[in-house]
Amino acid sequence: MKRKYVLLLLIGTMIWGFAFVAQRIGGNHVGHFTFQSVRSWLAFFFLIGLDQFLEKEKYKTTKKEWEAGLICGFFLFLACSFQQVGVGYTSSAKAGFITALYVVLVPMICLLRGEKLSRNLLVSILMVTIGLGLLSIKGKMQLEYGDILMMICALMFSFQILSINHYSQDVRAIRLTIIQFLVTAVLSSVVMFVFEEPDIVAIKEAAVPILYAGILSNGVAYTFQVISQKQLEPTVASLVMCLESVFAALGGWMLLNQTLSIKELIGCILMLGGLILSQLNINTEA
Repeated sequence: MKRKYVLLLLIGTMIWGFAFVAQRIGGNHVGHFTFQSVRSWLAFFFLIGLDQFLEKEKYKTTKKEWEAGLICGFFLFLACSFQQVGVGYTSSAKAGFITALYVVLVPMICLLRGEKLSRNLLVSILMVTIGLGLLSIKGKMQLEYGDILMMICALMFSFQILSINHYSQDVRAIRLTIIQFLVTAVLSSVVMFVFEEPDIVAIKEAAVPILYAGILSNGVAYTFQVISQKQLEPTVASLVMCLESVFAALGGWMLLNQTLSIKELIGCILMLGGLILSQLNINTEA
């Protein structure tokens, strides 16, 4: 049943949501691109080891898998980089809201390509977008330099989601993810050495959040994304993935003693309701 892939992607989204806590803690010790570089290399080597363990027969990486990994990795690197820089010029609440607008951008791109969306999905997108606003926006909403960077980030995440959807049927999930993080790790390392001064002692102090972000958030959750998108429409996948904001809020509440207002709770409920409504459109065939 396709709903099991929704559940698998939801688990990955929960891991991503709690990774915001890891990033916040890790950011107290190392620079943004240092964190991004180390976690990406960690994910790369973890996935290589996992691939060696799972593959009983050894297959060469195909040309299609290299193409898929290079393209998806390039968009992922751009999305993460614009997010890292943009968050320094706007509030974290607005950054989270604008980043998650791929939930609107993905179906818009699909519509431009001539694809049709059901009424349930359109209503779900509206509910999730309103819920995102209630959860994320605080105070006045005005366009700033950082917001423009976050909009580019959301667009890059949209392209990454659609690229995975395009290639996922023809490649092995773990191989695509390995190459995707090789690309992200190499490009992040270049930017790290240009703009930052990595410190081994500081990296060791951030070891726990880096391990979580590298192995679980990058290695496991992104593999779940590729596996799930073999079976799910990109619009449905984006609806599930934007719940990262809900899990991030819950993670802050549980682990960082942050509070959730009534408005934010209503936003979470609307987002969850939108996801549930979207599932009424999914057939139950295996």
